[in-house]
Amino acid sequence: MDIEKIKAIAADLLMDKKSHPWKERGNKYHHGERVGKMSVAIRKLMLPDDDSHDDIMLAAALFHDMANGDVKRAEHGKVGAERTRELIKDLCTEAELNDICHIIEVHDDRYPNDDRYPYWVKLHQDADYLDHFGCYDVWMSSIECAANGKTVMEGAEFMVEERGKWMMAIHGELNYEISHEILNEKLTYQREFGERFVREMNGEIIGLDDMWKKLNGIK
Repeated sequence: MDIEKIKAIAADLLMDKKSHPWKERGNKYHHGERVGKMSVAIRKLMLPDDDSHDDIMLAAALFHDMANGDVKRAEHGKVGAERTRELIKDLCTEAELNDICHIIEVHDDRYPNDDRYPYWVKLHQDADYLDHFGCYDVWMSSIECAANGKTVMEGAEFMVEERGKWMMAIHGELNYEISHEILNEKLTYQREFGERFVREMNGEIIGLDDMWKKLNGIK
């Protein structure tokens, strides 16, 4: 597989594309790049001696959302797989291409307690969800709320309440225990950030009393 040429095709196709007007330029490409890297990172922990599908996961991740926003959401995996097959058919073997397109086609068909899909599909599915949370979700929630006319306080509350609820619901769709741990870490970070955000938007200065004591030598 010529993974470098595949990356170049994805960058040329997706770097200037975005699925929503308010999202940052190139979000589809960068999301795919991160998903691929996370898939491989988790694989190295779970299956340290099996790198047979690393390039396949990287390639699939780059293209998995290429049709998102162009067609109905329920169809974007299938359409994306068809488009990807045409784009990279000369850059990998038929078996590799079939595995890449399979990941893309079923990446939203999650069955956590089912063995119908091999590990490289499940790793992609988990990484795809996990990339939506943490620092990136703070960024995305901020620009989405601003684009939709919410106040800063409404945006802060949205991060704490609505995003927190969604993250908890996602636990039921993850395949691996390590994925649950990663999501919990991101949830803790976002909850702490969101709670501080709400406090600051209410005019509170965090740690003011301790600062005053330090300046005045008070223990």
